[in-house]
Amino acid sequence: MDSLTPENVSVLESSTYTPRDLIELDKNDLRLSLLELKERYSSGLVSLFHEETCHGFSDKLINDIVDHANHVFSGKYLTDNLAMYSSIHAIDVLEVFQELFGDITQFDQEMDERHLLKKQFTDIESYLLSSSVSFDSGYGETEESLVPDYELEF
Repeated sequence: MDSLTPENVSVLESSTYTPRDLIELDKNDLRLSLLELKERYSSGLVSLFHEETCHGFSDKLINDIVDHANHVFSGKYLTDNLAMYSSIHAIDVLEVFQELFGDITQFDQEMDERHLLKKQFTDIESYLLSSSVSFDSGYGETEESLVPDYELEF
């Protein structure tokens, strides 16, 4: 099986937008901006595991984004064609592209999606923090509370 390259991605995605032409300086600026984004994900992170394992934004992913930069115009492209599994990361990367190149036509809609995702996660976190969960105290006493299912919609 051939490896995934910007040239062999889906015809639909590549026909929707005219690829942007980038010079080496543009690619270097993009790489530096993505490294800053990676640092932002890593800052304040305390874990026994490597930082990249926790947030999933690796140097390899940064290189792949730069390699595909001519074709990145949506979060869908990033999640469909690269090893990017977080919608939040995809939107953050699009924000970098918009700041550098200013050519993301659906940028406002993508930012609205990001706002809704963050609100859903914040609502879930608030709900879980305010609810008690059943646990066994170890002394034969069990505090019970049923936490209802919370459905995420993407």
